[in-house]
Amino acid sequence: MNCDVRQGGVLPAILLSIYVDDLIDELRNSGYGIYIGRLFVGCILYADDILLLSSTCYGPQSMLNVCVKFGNK
Repeated sequence: MNCDVRQGGVLPAILLSIYVDDLIDELRNSGYGIYIGRLFVGCILYADDILLLSSTCYGPQSMLNVCVKFGNK
């Protein structure tokens, strides 16, 4: 690899936000996760960590499958 983004810089955070925003849309549209009213709270993000939340026992695995499919795409 000849070129990458500098750790601690502004650009990596912006690129991660762009990438993760599409993942959140995929998770929201999957039908899994938790909603409070119309607000989707099925995934909580902090820095580069993602916590998946679901009200069923099969939901977390299904949401993880959505993440794997998104990552492969």
